[in-house]
Amino acid sequence: MDPIMVNKLVEWHGHSIEVKITDRLGLDPVAPPKTYDLARTELDSDGGYIRFYISDWQFVAVPVFEQLTELTEEEFTSTDSEGKLVYSIKRL
Repeated sequence: MDPIMVNKLVEWHGHSIEVKITDRLGLDPVAPPKTYDLARTELDSDGGYIRFYISDWQFVAVPVFEQLTELTEEEFTSTDSEGKLVYSIKRL
């Protein structure tokens, strides 16, 4: 994952976020987006996931893909083309 992207996510710490995971195949029921306060973010040791900590111990792990992970000022998205899932984290 791009180190600049990781550094930009530090700016989100302490802000509310909305977490939404969408099933692109439509097989699983759609869960409503959930809002949390973001404590911190952390890239796992192999760089395959970024952890969005919503408490000291709880986190949402989002897979990171070279061409399918994007970050704007207000939204982090990552598309798992094999699992057919789209992860969306919005800064509120």
